Amino acid sequence: GVIQEFQLIFKDHDKPQVLKFNSEAEIKNAKKTPLVVKEGCQYKMRVTFRVQHDAVNGFQIDSTVTKLSKSVKDNVMLGSYPPSNDFKPIDIPRQGWHEAPSGAVYRGDYKGKMRFTDDEKHDHLTFEWTLKIAKEFAA
Repeated sequence: GVIQEFQLIFKDHDKPQVLKFNSEAEIKNAKKTPLVVKEGCQYKMRVTFRVQHDAVNGFQIDSTVTKLSKSVKDNVMLGSYPPSNDFKPIDIPRQGWHEAPSGAVYRGDYKGKMRFTDDEKHDHLTFEWTLKIAKEFAA
């Protein structure tokens, strides 16, 4: 696989939330392991990947996050990469941080779906995941 892992990293908390993608079972079980984000905290997504055989042009992420009936769709362009034996991490956003919403109305589980594609519409990885906005970080 191209994608090795997906993490949420935090500006003021040293324990990232991690999903690994080394097997079909891990990909399938991703949505059963909620990634916990403390409300109001600053965070980034970090994707670690490797391009194995052919260069990947226009590598991008299409993501949808849904709570109740409200969906937020996003597309992030990661760029083009030559084949390499090394895994590369990419942070999203590259500069700055996302801020998690805070307040009772925002707490709870959000369902996410993320798809990694390229200019040729190859599906490098599609997975479902759960984001949990909570009062505190995971223990």
